Amino acid sequence: MVLEDTLVEAERGLTQKRERTLAEAAEYEAKGERIGEWADDGRKIWDQSDAYNFDLELIDEGLANIRKAFVIALYHSWERMVGRWAEVGAKADHAELRRGVEKKGVAPHVRLDAVRDLNNALKHNSRKYGADLLNSWPELTPEGFALPDGYEGGNGWVDWFSVITIDDKQMREIISALRASGPEAFPRTAEPVVQETGQA
Repeated sequence: MVLEDTLVEAERGLTQKRERTLAEAAEYEAKGERIGEWADDGRKIWDQSDAYNFDLELIDEGLANIRKAFVIALYHSWERMVGRWAEVGAKADHAELRRGVEKKGVAPHVRLDAVRDLNNALKHNSRKYGADLLNSWPELTPEGFALPDGYEGGNGWVDWFSVITIDDKQMREIISALRASGPEAFPRTAEPVVQETGQA
């Protein structure tokens, strides 16, 4: 829950910064007064609009990378929590953790194995884990993405951390998959928690 709340705040901060940058860029364009540098022949070297576009690219990259970092943090938090709760030990692998969840009477979320593949692809950036993710959740790669020729045979390389894209809906599905595949001592509700004193 703490990680989820932290992610929401981080995303909110960058989203607000993006909105401010877009507003500033629109105001700059509306004024029509150019700020920048031009060569003697009139060619533009740089313009303030370029700076705004660069800032927007950095913000978008920051949003994408924050989600990827939180996937790793959330998955490892799930591993530690389930290892204790299901009494399978701190060094249990994913299959053992999954069996432990099932023995506790919880049906793992349909996306749980795909979240494992995503975590491994992001963390290790390896040939095997990237291919596993492409099989289990291909929508996390750009439309039309294909492995390079000879990839399965050991040729070609893919920077999986850069290739993987996680939109807001997919991020919420990742969180839901982990939340639904283990103990939930403090479920999220819209209602305030009422203490024994009767105060909210």
